[in-house]
Amino acid sequence: LKQLIKVDVSFDFIQANEWANIFISQETLYYLKTLSLRSAMIDDDGIEALTTKCPNLTTFNLGGCTNITDASLECIASRCNNLRNLLLYRCIHITKQGLEQCLIKLPYLVYLDLLWIQAVDDDLLKYISIHLTYLKKINLGFCYQITDTGIKYLSKNLADLNHLEVYRCKNLSNISVLTLAKHNQKLKAFNCSGCPNITSYALNHLLSKCPRLERLHER
Repeated sequence: LKQLIKVDVSFDFIQANEWANIFISQETLYYLKTLSLRSAMIDDDGIEALTTKCPNLTTFNLGGCTNITDASLECIASRCNNLRNLLLYRCIHITKQGLEQCLIKLPYLVYLDLLWIQAVDDDLLKYISIHLTYLKKINLGFCYQITDTGIKYLSKNLADLNHLEVYRCKNLSNISVLTLAKHNQKLKAFNCSGCPNITSYALNHLLSKCPRLERLHER
């Protein structure tokens, strides 16, 4: 196992925790860079076991792991400081405080997926914009609390932002799009489908100001 570079046990509904415990008896997996546990039935104990043996992860996908809590975030923050990509979509039991305490210790993240995490609000986006200055891609789909104010924080502070997902964020308006057009000319992908207050006027302006924009989803 010690030569592994990538491990994917996504959708393992039965033995993810047991599989994690195997790591405890192994040598430290210094070469492991990518670990995907999408929708696996794993809990905080399993995450603790894994992170103990995987200090050099750069990509950690925990999307859909509905049994994990802030305790898992604490393990990740203290042991996985090399992370560049962190996917937490649908991790419904993690809190705003847990996210803040974790993300401040992961300053080199370039991709963060927070889809469907209702703890996400404008204050958290401000926090992210201050502490994750290398961030290029963020998914905020179905984060119903965020408003134009939160998007302004991201747009103005994240100079390299090139991929933004805000689908079904119904509090957003043209103000968010016009702010992106002003500050984020590197934007390559923008998904605002299901945002009824964003109109074609703002999207056309975005297209005129962001020449690298390749993917635009508006419906």
